[in-house]
Amino acid sequence: MSTVHKIKRNDCVASIAAELGFHPDTVWYSPENQQLRRLRGDGRILKKWDRLLIPEKTLHHETAKTEDTHRFRRLGLLDTLHLAIVDSKGEARPDARYTLQIGHQTIEGKTNEDGDLVETIPANCQDPILLFVEGQDAKDDEDYEPDLECEIDVRALDPADDDSGLLMRLQNLGYQVDLDPDAFTDPELGIYQFQSDAGITETGELDEATKDKLRELYDC
Repeated sequence: MSTVHKIKRNDCVASIAAELGFHPDTVWYSPENQQLRRLRGDGRILKKWDRLLIPEKTLHHETAKTEDTHRFRRLGLLDTLHLAIVDSKGEARPDARYTLQIGHQTIEGKTNEDGDLVETIPANCQDPILLFVEGQDAKDDEDYEPDLECEIDVRALDPADDDSGLLMRLQNLGYQVDLDPDAFTDPELGIYQFQSDAGITETGELDEATKDKLRELYDC
């Protein structure tokens, strides 16, 4: 019998499945979650209070010879972090050195030819990830001082069909938007600036043209 999991901040299908002993696809593509799939589209971007149905576990039988050693590997414990690293003009930064700090784990690497950072991270990673990217004038044979330092809350992004999710995307793109509902800062300034940069009508509102452009640029 299925059980209901109410989504909390920083939850996603992969993290929930890892904690409960499922593969993410087993949970996400369960027939009971068809309505949620239609609503959200992506199991990595859920909203607080969404209801995810957890299917009942089924017993799987595997045939193996006695007196031999057999190795079984559990899948679904890892997920992929994919970031586009760009400069102040929005141009991709290929071959840029970076450092990721995930809890006690440190990962170093370089962006690919398209300026993308692609790394494997724990599926149930809950803590923010620290990212450091080298300065554009750094040389390959020396230690670098980062010109980009940021904290990535990998599971805190609201869906793009909510205004809160759209404002989060604006903020992540570098526009001045205060996400605190009790703040006195008016988000119109950031919206105006984004509309101006994107070459669409400047209304200061999250109209359909602005929403479509944000989804196009953010790609999720």
